Amino acid sequence: MELEKLEKLLKKVDSQELLPTEELIVNTKEKVLEELDLIDSTRDEVLNKEVTYNKPNFRFVQFLVVTSFVLIFLLYRATSDKEIYAYVHVDINPSFEMIIDSNNIVLQTIAINDNSKELLKNLKLTNKSLDRAVEDILEKSINMDLISDKSNNVIISACLAEKYANEKKEEANLNRILDNLKTLMSTYQDSKINSHTLMVSSEIYNNARQYNISMSRYVLFKEFERRGFDYNIEDIKYKDISYIIGKLTKRSEDNTKENNKPTASFIYTPMEVTIGDIVNFDATNSYDLHGNITQYSWDFGDGTNGVGEIVDHRYTEAGNYSVKLSVTNNLGLTTTYVKRITVKLNSSNNTKIDWEDGSIEGFISDNNSSTLSNTTEKYYDGSRSLKWDITASKDEILGICKDLHTIIPSGSTVTFRIWVPLGAPIRAIQPYVMAFEGDYENFKWYSSWQRYGSLKKDAWNEFTIDLPSDMDMTLEQQIGIQCETIGEGDFSIYIDLIEW
Repeated sequence: MELEKLEKLLKKVDSQELLPTEELIVNTKEKVLEELDLIDSTRDEVLNKEVTYNKPNFRFVQFLVVTSFVLIFLLYRATSDKEIYAYVHVDINPSFEMIIDSNNIVLQTIAINDNSKELLKNLKLTNKSLDRAVEDILEKSINMDLISDKSNNVIISACLAEKYANEKKEEANLNRILDNLKTLMSTYQDSKINSHTLMVSSEIYNNARQYNISMSRYVLFKEFERRGFDYNIEDIKYKDISYIIGKLTKRSEDNTKENNKPTASFIYTPMEVTIGDIVNFDATNSYDLHGNITQYSWDFGDGTNGVGEIVDHRYTEAGNYSVKLSVTNNLGLTTTYVKRITVKLNSSNNTKIDWEDGSIEGFISDNNSSTLSNTTEKYYDGSRSLKWDITASKDEILGICKDLHTIIPSGSTVTFRIWVPLGAPIRAIQPYVMAFEGDYENFKWYSSWQRYGSLKKDAWNEFTIDLPSDMDMTLEQQIGIQCETIGEGDFSIYIDLIEW
C-alpha cells in the first residue's frame, strides 16, 4: 500500500500539482523512518534531529530502497529545474528570440520571422553562454552577407522574466549583460558593426509578441508613431534595420544630392550554386532614406539581364560571375551593388578521387618540368583539388599518372574535371586510362583528347572516357592526364572529382 502512495506522490510531482519543496522532502523522510520503525520521536524532534533509533524491521527493506530513490529523485527535481531569467531579441534583419536562465545560458531559440529560420539553420545555440551564442550568430550573419558595409546595424533588446521584473539588482545585472554584448558586437572580427542595445519592460515584450515582431522593432515603431511618420506595423516588420535606424537618425544637412541616393543590396539562395539550379536573387534589403525605389535592374554576369525586386535565374555554365544590381529612386538617382558568385558543375555519388584528404592521392609527374600539390585555390566541389604547375619550354607532351589498386570495371564511364587556364601555351589536353601488363609491353590505351581551342578557359571542363565492355580485366591499370605544350610559358592546371 505504501508503494502505491509513493507512486501517486510521483504522479503529482510530474504534473506539477505538487512541487518538491524542502518541507515535502522532510515530511517524506520522516514518514519513511516511521514506517521502518526506526524512529520514536515526534515530528518536532525529527526537525531538531533529536532522534532515538530502534532496531530495523527488515520486512520494510523493499520499501526503504524504493523510498530512498524517491528522496533522491525529489532532491534532483528540486535543484535541476531551470527558470527563465530573461528574453533576449536579436535584430540583424532576421529577428529571433533567445531565452536565458540566471546563469546566462541559452535555454531556447525561437525564430520570430521567416528569414531568421535560414540563419538559425544548423546553429546549435541551446546550452551555450549568451555571449558565445551571439558570436556564432555574428559569424554566420557575416558569412551570409547579412552584415555588410551597407547594412551593419545590429540591435539586441532584452526583458527580464516577470519573477525578476521589479528587482533593481536584476535590472542592473541585465544592463551589464547588454553592455558586454554591445562591446562584443562593436569589436567582433573588425567587422565595424554598428551595435545597439536596449532593455525594455514586460509590457513592451508582450505587445511585441502580439504583433509577432521583436521588442526593438516594436520600440522603433512607437518612435515612428510619436514623430508622425506614415508607417504601419507591417512596414516595420519587414524593413531593413539599417533603413529604420537611418530614417530616425537622418539630419537635415544630409539632404544633398549624393546622400539622396538609394542603397542597393541583395542576397541569393541557394548559397552553393550548380549548373541548372534556379537561383533566387532578393533585393528587398535595398532601401531609400529620402524617397522610394522605383526600379530594380539586374545584370547576372553571363550576358543576361532581369528586372524586379525579387527575380530567379538559371546558369547554364560553371564559372565565377559578377552579379550587378542597380536600384533607381523616384528622384532618378541610381546606385549599383556587385556581388561575385561561383557556379559549379554537377557532381554525382561515384567520386573515387577528390583530394579532400590533403594528399596528392599517389599521382606523380613523369617529367622535371612540372610539380604537383594539394590546394584550396580552386575546386570543383568540396574544398580541395590537385594543382599541376607546369613550366613549358618547347613542344612536348607532359604527363601525370597513378597506378590503380582498385581496378576500374569494364564498361565504366570515367569522368575527369579539369580546370583549364586562359592564354597558356597548350595544344591539347588528354586524360586517359591504360590497361597494361609487365613493363608496359602489352597495353591498351583509352583516352579523351580535346584541342585547347575547343575548351572553356578559366573554367572547369568535363572529360569522359567510355571503357569497352570486353576490356581485359586481368591486366593492371593506370590513370593519368597528358598536356601537349607548344612553346614557353608558366601555367597551372587543376584536377578534381574523378568518377567512374
